[in-house]
Amino acid sequence: MRPRREPESLEEQLAGRRKPTQFGRMLEELGIISITSLSPQAKGRIERLWGTFQDRLKSELRIAAATNSREANLVAVGFSATI
Repeated sequence: MRPRREPESLEEQLAGRRKPTQFGRMLEELGIISITSLSPQAKGRIERLWGTFQDRLKSELRIAAATNSREANLVAVGFSATI
């Protein structure tokens, strides 16, 4: 989203919401709701979670002996199904 300090346009005021960015439009089209973390503690938790996922994915790739991108993509699809 755009910075909140940027004033809303007349169109946005009449619509009752800000015009979404390109990323915001993509989320809307896919039906994804963005939930942002507002506290440093929550931001730290999500960073640790992603670090855990990345560590697990590396282990899964090693166990599956994936040696090229095609094999890695197959492992990643299976990995994402278990999350």
